[in-house]
Amino acid sequence: MNLIQLTADCGKWLQALRDETQAGRAQAAAINDGSRAPSETEVQQLTALYRGLHDGLLFRYGQSAAYFLQHGVTLLHDALQVELRDLSSALSVLAQIEAGRRRHEAERWAIQQDAQNYVFRLQSEAHANQVRAHEEHNRRWSAAFNYRPFNVGFCAYCNRPFGACLCGYR
Repeated sequence: MNLIQLTADCGKWLQALRDETQAGRAQAAAINDGSRAPSETEVQQLTALYRGLHDGLLFRYGQSAAYFLQHGVTLLHDALQVELRDLSSALSVLAQIEAGRRRHEAERWAIQQDAQNYVFRLQSEAHANQVRAHEEHNRRWSAAFNYRPFNVGFCAYCNRPFGACLCGYR
């Protein structure tokens, strides 16, 4: 084949590559138009779309680009490399978004866990204080109601009740 025929064939492949990449960009815009950060499901959908496009382009156009490159026509190879780099950079941006989201979720979970632990500790301390207060209250009431006064004789020498007298004098 002559160079003109190769260039014409390469032009057809280039047009097919452009059409396919435009269709892929339209699908990506339908998922998220870029006016806001993509949600978690949109990140997953875009990642799947870009990976599929990357692998599909490489599968469909890789051999043809290598063939044209061997014969001195670099147009398809160069265009394919540009598209593959764009898709790879889009995948890396999506991976960074997902990593940031996971890091944010981990930080939020840690803060939530710290708050729950703090509340639990406060509740435990409040319960322990309440139990101590009830025990003290019960001890005082028990001491007050279980006390049965009786006539006790006092030691004339030390002025203590006879049961507590240490001097032995009665």
